[in-house]
Amino acid sequence: MTITGPVGSFSFNDIESSSFGLICKSVSRPILPAAKLKRVDMPGASGVFDFPNTEYSNRPITMRITYLSADFEAMRINARLIAGWLSQPTWCKLVINDEPDLYYLAKVAAETNMAALFTAGQADIVFDCLPFAYSDTGITEVLNDLTDSYNNVFTFTNPGTKTIDYRCPEGSQSIISVVGTWSSLVITITTPEDTGVILCYYKAQNASPHPTLEIDNIDMTVHLITGQGPNDWTNEFGALTSGMDTFVPIYAGENVWTIEGADVNLDSIGVEYVPLWL
Repeated sequence: MTITGPVGSFSFNDIESSSFGLICKSVSRPILPAAKLKRVDMPGASGVFDFPNTEYSNRPITMRITYLSADFEAMRINARLIAGWLSQPTWCKLVINDEPDLYYLAKVAAETNMAALFTAGQADIVFDCLPFAYSDTGITEVLNDLTDSYNNVFTFTNPGTKTIDYRCPEGSQSIISVVGTWSSLVITITTPEDTGVILCYYKAQNASPHPTLEIDNIDMTVHLITGQGPNDWTNEFGALTSGMDTFVPIYAGENVWTIEGADVNLDSIGVEYVPLWL
């Protein structure tokens, strides 16, 4: 997203701060969100037992706005307009102009002292943001024309720094689309630890024209889409025999998937995802 305002400008809910005549700067933007600690105090011993943890709390971002005007009436009216802009019931995109290719999903939850605009011409806005930064552009990777023994290794690189899976917050995306025929379908993932994650779908697909098997790794759903209508799909979650508890994670960096099974003859397998950054 391109922000046309001066250095320090930001966009919230697709409206730029510069449209209100504001001069802005980032006061607090933590480089990392706070980890959700999982610890147990050890009676009779020093320290605590610390459980491994990869979950994070929301990230507060504070922006300072300055409004320069000698017209008190115009300032009062503008303050009301700014309050309406910031008062949103749902998560909205927050884009800061020094990172125009990333956005946060944010709300203004804390009190904002708009009266400070009248007296000092400044006010601090604290945005309550979901933990990760989202790429402004989603990525689609596709491998065409493969069988269970030919051209069946699907490799792509996630440029983000966060694993994308069912534990990710609202706004995350990771959808696999499979088009073709098979008696059974198995997706094996080589993880960074080389242990392997396997998703098994044991329901034959031989229809023509070929429908699309859609695997949503965030919502943990499996749908067979047979047409363009809103009801042209069936719930196929029950056809999974493995991988129901994790689905298919997308790791930061290189991902290697091997497509196997029985009588696999695919037109394509693709994945659409939005990279995430800590």
